[in-house]
Amino acid sequence: MGFLPDGYEITEPVSQYMKFKAGENRFRVLSDAIQGWEWWLDKDGNLVPRDAQAGKGGKPKRVRDFKEIAGTPPQYAAKEFWAFVVWNYAFEMVQILEIKQVTIMRPMQAWARNPKWGSPTKYDIIVTRVDGDKTTYEVINEPHSELEADTSKAKNINLEALFSGDDPFKDMDLKEESLSDKEADDISEAIEDDAEELKF
Repeated sequence: MGFLPDGYEITEPVSQYMKFKAGENRFRVLSDAIQGWEWWLDKDGNLVPRDAQAGKGGKPKRVRDFKEIAGTPPQYAAKEFWAFVVWNYAFEMVQILEIKQVTIMRPMQAWARNPKWGSPTKYDIIVTRVDGDKTTYEVINEPHSELEADTSKAKNINLEALFSGDDPFKDMDLKEESLSDKEADDISEAIEDDAEELKF
C-alpha cells in the first residue's frame, strides 16, 4: 500500500440540495413542484445583477407571482424556478432539486401533461450534464417503475419555506439521534453555503 489505499476516492461533501454534476444525474421526483421567480441579494440586502456572484452571505429572494417583479431593471432580471423533493440515486438520499434550465423544464412539463406518462413520481428522470464552451443538458425519462427506497423523510421537507427564506429542512430528522448544538450549527452553515451554490 502506498500513501493512500488502492482505489481510494475523495469523498464528495453531501448536500441537502441536489446539483447536476457532469455526466448522468438520476433522480425520482417525490413531491409536487413549487414555481416562482428568483433574484439574489448580497450580504447587505442589495440586488445582485443576473450574471454576477452574490458573494459570501448572499442569499436568494424568491416570489411566487411574476407581477411581484414588474418594474425590476433588466440587469436584475429574475429567473423562473421550479423546486421539488427528489430521491437522488447517486447519494441514496432525499434532497431538494431546484431547476431553472428551460431545456429541463420543457420535457418534464410535456411528460407530466401526457396521460401515458403522468406524474414524474412514477418514473425516473436522467439529466446528463455536458460541459464544454457552453453547458448543455440532455433529459430522458425511463419506464414507470416502483421506487425501492426509504423516502419517509421527504414528507417533513417544507418547500414553502423557500419563499420566506426559512429552512425547509427544519422539521426533517437529519439523524436518528438528537443533534448537538455544534452539529446543528454546522448544518445551518452548510445550508447557507448550499444556497450560494444554487445560483447558476
